[in-house]
Amino acid sequence: MELTGVVEVATGFHHQNVILRANDLGLKHQASRNYPAIKMDLKDCIESRVSPSEIEAYWEIKGDLLQISVNSGRAYAACYSSSPEDAKKGLALAEVICPRHETKSDLIPVTFWSLGNSGPQAIRREIDRAVWNEIEPNYPSTPGLGHMMKDFRPGVGGQLVLWHGKPGTGKTTALRALAHEWRDWCELHYIADPETFFGDHASYMLHVLMNSKDTVGSKYEPEWRVIVLEDCGEMLALDARREVGQALSRLLNACDGLIGRGLRFLVLVTTNEEISKLHPAVARPGRCAANIEFGGFTANEAEIWLESRGYQNGSPGTCQLADLYAHLLDGPTRPRERAVGFARPS
Repeated sequence: MELTGVVEVATGFHHQNVILRANDLGLKHQASRNYPAIKMDLKDCIESRVSPSEIEAYWEIKGDLLQISVNSGRAYAACYSSSPEDAKKGLALAEVICPRHETKSDLIPVTFWSLGNSGPQAIRREIDRAVWNEIEPNYPSTPGLGHMMKDFRPGVGGQLVLWHGKPGTGKTTALRALAHEWRDWCELHYIADPETFFGDHASYMLHVLMNSKDTVGSKYEPEWRVIVLEDCGEMLALDARREVGQALSRLLNACDGLIGRGLRFLVLVTTNEEISKLHPAVARPGRCAANIEFGGFTANEAEIWLESRGYQNGSPGTCQLADLYAHLLDGPTRPRERAVGFARPS
């Protein structure tokens, strides 16, 4: 990548300093990469900044410039040099200074966001994955979900993905599978307080949406993110009260307004409400990249599902996925308990 005159949009004062220094040294070529990482060694760096959400620093090494930042469990490295070949060679030092941190194969990283007393807080955790090929039989009445897991790619940023269906239909488990299936090109960011996220604290929403290295045309290889808002039926309802209605407006503006067009993110909303009870603006053509209804099991589908797991004592009839797990483990006469949150049905 040749930086003619090094004209770029600076994403921070450190990046601006690096660009100015690269101009001074006549370094017109750049190589960049991003990879999973959680820490780096700041020894001998020219300048650094450490904040609760990011570590950023740069070095001058044999006439080249190397810049690295760590944000939400990923490192973003760029090397500026006098030739493309030297830029790529210099970039190899990034993983020495900032070692790669691979997650276990049975875990997936998720960034959880909330608004605290000192502002937006991000906590990165690794949770149990779900593999679509293994759980696909759990969704016989959910058309379009398999295509979304395997073949979906967003066309533009900021679009809305709507998952709706009765409680116990497996939406949360599908989220874990989605994070696993999309792991090579997308990351999951979970909003713990969605009404606050789209409420009166506009800086909270902007911080989460803008605090990334996925800006189109930035110095880094663009990445996609999925912003997850779970169980947000009140925000999307036809009769939403005034405060929640304002949150709905902010949600829709973030999806297909100027913010969404300039960033690579999707907003995935789950709700237990029927589609007919949601505001028509939510699912209008062009705004929704995917609109998926999670259905239950017919009596015949439930019997086949139980028999495939060695259960021969009859089925509960028409039911939801959570009912089948309860029926499988507890039998038809014991109380049924549904898994909640990111817990795997047990």
